[in-house]
Amino acid sequence: LCNATVKACERAARWAQAMCLLRGMPTMELHPDIISYNICVSACAKGRHWRLALALLDELDSCTFLQADVATHGAAISACEKASAWEVTLALLAEMPDKLLEPDLSIYNACISACGQGTQWTR
Repeated sequence: LCNATVKACERAARWAQAMCLLRGMPTMELHPDIISYNICVSACAKGRHWRLALALLDELDSCTFLQADVATHGAAISACEKASAWEVTLALLAEMPDKLLEPDLSIYNACISACGQGTQWTR
């Protein structure tokens, strides 16, 4: 039920409310799962808050019971693409194999778009 509410916030571009719900889950005796994080990273991307999306990805990287997946990285890369942060986009792409994650077509497209926006198309 909580993830459905977070998803509704993401769809409505209410990234701050999505984050409040994520942070408030433990007080409701709920534990955020990877879906909760993925929705929030996506909400941050839609809200053009790429640094917050990266902070959530970093939080997952240091978590012992949850692991970022392809969807998490895709949403974070999308957030960076929207901000024309091509260097960060490429860094996120480069770290995926180390995490045993296979980038999909949408991730490659977002990286290409970010490089194009940053006039780095030769990368």
